[in-house]
Amino acid sequence: MDTLTYAGTPSDQQKSLRVTEIMYNPSERGSFDNAQYEFIELKNIGIASVKLDGVKLIAGVSYTFELGRNRTLAAGACIVIARNQQAFTSRYTSNVNLAPGTYTGSLDNTGERIEIDDRTNSTILEFEYDDTWYPTTDGQGYSLTIKSATSTDLSSWSRKDSWRASPSKNGSPGS
Repeated sequence: MDTLTYAGTPSDQQKSLRVTEIMYNPSERGSFDNAQYEFIELKNIGIASVKLDGVKLIAGVSYTFELGRNRTLAAGACIVIARNQQAFTSRYTSNVNLAPGTYTGSLDNTGERIEIDDRTNSTILEFEYDDTWYPTTDGQGYSLTIKSATSTDLSSWSRKDSWRASPSKNGSPGS
């Protein structure tokens, strides 16, 4: 019996969107409880703008870019999804491209699975991070940042050697 294999055609969102920074256990310095400073950064690694409508975080935390808003992310640009916008803007500069609203839930300080899906409910990226990878990212004020956002090996997001601690205290959201 012959078999037929069909790889499918990835959506623009699947081809272009990547998680590039995770602040899962921020430092305790600030006016808010430290968990309120959490964020996840997405980057468009493609060569053209990509629509964000319907993109959603469904594991780890929950967030959806509303359909019909025609929100796009330019090629090479980043957008940050914050747990608490007021806390985020009190700590970071105003030139960060901040997603509307906030996510629900909280990033697990010991590590967990993160999944981001496109508007058709197909997986864009799914991976796990671990707090033991880099101790400075676990409550000492440094975020996890991906080393190569353009890697074609999507399984690499689940490996320690694909990440590093941010070079700057409080991370580098939006850059």
